[in-house]
Amino acid sequence: APLLVLPSKAGALAERIGGVRVAVPAVVVAIPSMFAFGMANSVLLLACFGVVQGVIESFEAMGSQMLILEVTGAERAAVGGAAIDAVGLTTGAISASLAPVIYGEFGPRWLFGGWSGCAVVALVLIAWRATAISEPPATVPVAVSNS
Repeated sequence: APLLVLPSKAGALAERIGGVRVAVPAVVVAIPSMFAFGMANSVLLLACFGVVQGVIESFEAMGSQMLILEVTGAERAAVGGAAIDAVGLTTGAISASLAPVIYGEFGPRWLFGGWSGCAVVALVLIAWRATAISEPPATVPVAVSNS
């Protein structure tokens, strides 16, 4: 249900304050939530974490979409969206291949803990790139000829 209601609110927020300011905090909140899935020992807890994850995903998705638009500009937004979709598809394929093995060999704590670790690395990279994105591009001095 959160993914049906919140994206419009999250999108409006991302338009108002910027994609980075919506996506990065959402990822920060998502990491412990993702790890909690591995710690849950009941269906009720899994359902609760699922609702929390749905709320977070609304802000992650809309912040990411706004960030793509901010980085690529409106004329290249489809290309940026396609690149993000390709990364998501690749990540999904890799995780679908590896997750059963990790879960079977080491259990849910290692699976979700590992994904949380990957998310921390992604967050660091996002934060690093966010500083480059939030700074205006440097202008290149144009040489003036006297001819």
